[in-house]
Amino acid sequence: MSVYHVTQPQHDTTATCPQPHLSDGPAASNRRNMSASCCQPVLSVIRSVTVEPVLFLFMFASSLTFSAFLAVTYDKSCLLLHNATFCDELNNDTFAKGHKHEEDLVQQESSAWIMRGNIAITVPATLCLLLWLGSLGDRVGRRAPLVVPCVAAIVYSVSNIVNAAFLSWSPALMLPGQVVSGLGGSYLAVLMACYTYLTHLSEESGTGMARVGVAEGAVFLSSTVSVVVAGRMVDVLGYVPVFGVALACQVLALGYTVFLLPNIKARERTQSDTGSNSCCLSSARDMWTFFTTARAARVKVHLVLFIVVLDILQLCTTGEGDILLLYLKRSPRSWSYTTYGYFKGSENFTRGAAVLLLLPLFKKKTSVRDTTLILAGLVSKMAALVLLGLAKETWAIFLVVGVACLQGFPSAGLRSLMASLVETEEQGRLFGVVAATESVVTFVSTLVFNGLYPLTLDLYDGLCFQLAAGLVFLCVIVIVCQHIDLTRRDMTLTRNLQIDDVIATSRDHIMSNTNAGSSAACR
Repeated sequence: MSVYHVTQPQHDTTATCPQPHLSDGPAASNRRNMSASCCQPVLSVIRSVTVEPVLFLFMFASSLTFSAFLAVTYDKSCLLLHNATFCDELNNDTFAKGHKHEEDLVQQESSAWIMRGNIAITVPATLCLLLWLGSLGDRVGRRAPLVVPCVAAIVYSVSNIVNAAFLSWSPALMLPGQVVSGLGGSYLAVLMACYTYLTHLSEESGTGMARVGVAEGAVFLSSTVSVVVAGRMVDVLGYVPVFGVALACQVLALGYTVFLLPNIKARERTQSDTGSNSCCLSSARDMWTFFTTARAARVKVHLVLFIVVLDILQLCTTGEGDILLLYLKRSPRSWSYTTYGYFKGSENFTRGAAVLLLLPLFKKKTSVRDTTLILAGLVSKMAALVLLGLAKETWAIFLVVGVACLQGFPSAGLRSLMASLVETEEQGRLFGVVAATESVVTFVSTLVFNGLYPLTLDLYDGLCFQLAAGLVFLCVIVIVCQHIDLTRRDMTLTRNLQIDDVIATSRDHIMSNTNAGSSAACR
């Protein structure tokens, strides 16, 4: 087992919960005890907070940036082809129906620039995650992989502010900032670093799925607020304030990481580990070691299948996000940025609420297996994609909000199960591999969906969503096979199946599961 050193800031409970001067006596003692008992839950929550503020701030800024990026790319693409007056009129449904060909040209141009922008981010991000950032936390501590993407994101936001101030500039001038963001690992690096940090903390406390669930909820809730704010701000204030808010959040995230976040260091490395090799070569070696580590055959199969399912979900989610605004702005839907923000905000809210509330409830009140909950989330995602591709009216599209509410279950369950399949000192490399494969998948997704969507405009513009639903159905088949295997063999995949931590009532019971799972993994 690895040994981790956590430098925690000292909390003065007396300063946090000031006590009024009370005279001695039983009544005074009771009042002091009541005051202390009231403060204790608050102090407990404060002490348990680690990377959650960083995750919330960074993902809030990322979602805000992406929503505004789609909108500013659409407007810049229109200005490349038409004058400002025509572009303003194109937001009118009647005008758009009378100029269908011109609208489709703008859609095609926008899709092309969205694809180029995503490539500019994902290619550098993939190389960064594979070569050094994935194992950086295993070497120097879990705080370092959070600093790099925050710095890169700040540079990207400054670039966006300048480009938003001059809408007539070509969309090509946004690419340098996107490359810098990719070199920092982008949001995938932050997710990797945060999940690694949380799974390390859960080794001793046995609260893995609870922590991961809260982290997933933080991501979804931050996305909820950000897309609503972005849509409204774009329509009312323009693009510069949106990117300015994103910049402020990224600066706050960086400051919290550097000055307030406790650092977790993995096991001490030997001289040969940290010797003459360069950082990139050493990290690449670590990643190769992770791939070639001897594991039980069934553990390898489950680990690979979990990663494949997660990557397919990333493919569908990224592709949906790339084309959704274009799809909803196209007549006969002709949505405004504000309506788009309300829709995405509602969808993200229900998804986050389900992860934070329904997931623990299901585990507490039922004996349902983890894979069953993952399947429920996959079916929810698949049904939502089918409905989205068929809907033409606003009310029908908003039905997707309810249908898709369980789609956060697969990510939370899969990440927790994957982390529990490997040793603690390998978790940074595991999430580095996951983040790198997701980055590759994002690259493929933007090529496929942004390349295919313009070709479907004359045929059926919802075809991409139906294809995504088909891919999710493949995930359902994979998880069903795993569910059957796990049910038949009653296999314990982890030191404890961390999703059961949500309802654990005995610490001794948790520790016994942990030891049993560790022995099974070693065999």
